[in-house]
Amino acid sequence: KNLSAGALFSIDENWSLATNLTHTERAPTQNELFSNGAHVATNQYEIGNKNLNVEKANGLDAQIRWKREKHSLSVSGFYTRFTNFISIYNTGEDVHGLREANTIGVPAIFTGMEAQGKFRIYEGVGDLNLNLRGDYALGRWF
Repeated sequence: KNLSAGALFSIDENWSLATNLTHTERAPTQNELFSNGAHVATNQYEIGNKNLNVEKANGLDAQIRWKREKHSLSVSGFYTRFTNFISIYNTGEDVHGLREANTIGVPAIFTGMEAQGKFRIYEGVGDLNLNLRGDYALGRWF
């Protein structure tokens, strides 16, 4: 189940502000529930958890946008709080020569920023844009 609401506020012809509120819910996958064996891609012995609850999160993001002719820039920040973030936790134990990893559901918070810009640096026979993108995210569970 997903719900979202957003708003866009124009400051002037070049600047705007945007914001979104979200609520998401996700049922655990079959692997998260029932894994019990080696996972070749992660080089871990993954153990599922048949008692996992639905993953739920509420989020807020805000963005400032600038656009002028063929140039644009946006910077945004986000905050998402999970009541039951489903993740794999490395226990440090050894099972058949692989690290043991248990699937768990924990409260968690994710915060971060994103930025992207597009700047026209040449127009002529074929246009050339400089595209810049960057992001930073921090997740912690408790």
